[in-house]
Amino acid sequence: MGGLTATTASWDVAEPRAVRAATFAFLAERKATAEALATAAEVWPADALPTDAALVDRAATVLAVIEPKAADVVSYAKGAGPAIPWPHAAWLTDEKTPAFLRSNLRLLAARRLAEERRFEDLLEALKGLDVGDVADPAALLFMRAVAEHQLVRPEACAATAATLLENEALIPARYAAVAKLMRADIEGVEHGSLDDIARRMDHVGRRIELGQAGPRTNELAAEVVNSLDDLIKKAESEREKQNPQASRGAPSGRPAQESRPLEGKGEGKVEHKQIGTGRDWGNLPAKLRDAALQQIGKDFPAHYREIIEEYFRRLAAEEE
Repeated sequence: MGGLTATTASWDVAEPRAVRAATFAFLAERKATAEALATAAEVWPADALPTDAALVDRAATVLAVIEPKAADVVSYAKGAGPAIPWPHAAWLTDEKTPAFLRSNLRLLAARRLAEERRFEDLLEALKGLDVGDVADPAALLFMRAVAEHQLVRPEACAATAATLLENEALIPARYAAVAKLMRADIEGVEHGSLDDIARRMDHVGRRIELGQAGPRTNELAAEVVNSLDDLIKKAESEREKQNPQASRGAPSGRPAQESRPLEGKGEGKVEHKQIGTGRDWGNLPAKLRDAALQQIGKDFPAHYREIIEEYFRRLAAEEE
């Protein structure tokens, strides 16, 4: 959708007149009837020059005049329609769907996915989109950075935020402020660190809260457990280097230092149920939380308690 940006720089905000012209040119290419063109002109009069997110809404609403599927996306974006089944919304990614139509509708759907905190689906919706493809390039970059931040992808988030901030003076102030905060927050987060693990725990909890307790959530949870095991082994190794005599002493009576899978005979299938929000366990009453920690001390390696306690503290701080 070249020609919609104001300059030939890395990227720039789209010009409302250019977007409107491209939208009505698309209607003409699709051989819209005179009645449809008249309706579109009522939806977007020539003297109406919306900015920011309203630009995408206006363009999509005009597209919906001739495309029923576009109307479904507009309804979904307003919270009035059924969820878009990402990543299975094939027609929105099909090369046979006109690029102007699919690019802007995907951007509109992505905004709703961000509101629903479905960040993996959001990235899938934006996959392959370029700033020159859409009516609101700033929104594209901003939502992509938000998803990368929430999914703990430090390098990608920092790069996207930097691109967004290239035109700090031209983008909404809220985009610039949040982009700076996200970049500062995620810089220096190392994969496998306690901070990284806690963030990925949050992501697993969010998926559970959204009712996405399926194979993908199980995979993410297993990755968290593996990272915990690696962190524990690293801590044990460092402890042994600092005090080698302690590792040769008599058994301490503490819980086992290695986690082992149980010898279960079941099929490994569970019924997916809503089990409360992913953060509820961080907000347990003090007595229940202490009891949970005691049980962790019995059933898991000793270092798990320290890590889980740190996670409790993180959740409590975020609630404040």
